[in-house]
Amino acid sequence: MTQLYNYDKDTAVYFSTTTAKLDPIDGSTRIPALCTTTAVISVEEGEVAVWNGSAWVATEDHRGEEYWLSAMQTEAQTCNFLGALPEGATSTQPALTTEEASGLQRATRDALLDDSDKRAMPDNITDVWIAYRAALRDVPTQSGFPNSITWPTKPT
Repeated sequence: MTQLYNYDKDTAVYFSTTTAKLDPIDGSTRIPALCTTTAVISVEEGEVAVWNGSAWVATEDHRGEEYWLSAMQTEAQTCNFLGALPEGATSTQPALTTEEASGLQRATRDALLDDSDKRAMPDNITDVWIAYRAALRDVPTQSGFPNSITWPTKPT
């Protein structure tokens, strides 16, 4: 009996071993598509056997794992491909550099200023809104900036 090593049509990843059937007319071994008679290789944990058309190749498999490429990412990416993770990928979110943290905090401050622009019209701005906007502009001068910030309270 001839063993067949079956692989996935899209990824070529090995998934099962079956026995070849004989052709009822001439008795020859029938080898269907998406399988080979070449025995599958052993792989390490975190790898899969992939058929490359002529041989099995051990390939890294991180599918389903979350990874980070930058501290600036707001969410982890989920790996959906075979092979190594991209250069510099980590399994935990990297810490922001001071420059990155500063940029994020300034962007938050700028968004709050933009939101308050409608109050900055000379005919309807109040002293409390003037003070709030000044406090927002002063955020980068706080001693703990960008890691420790006391945000001003938005007036009602």
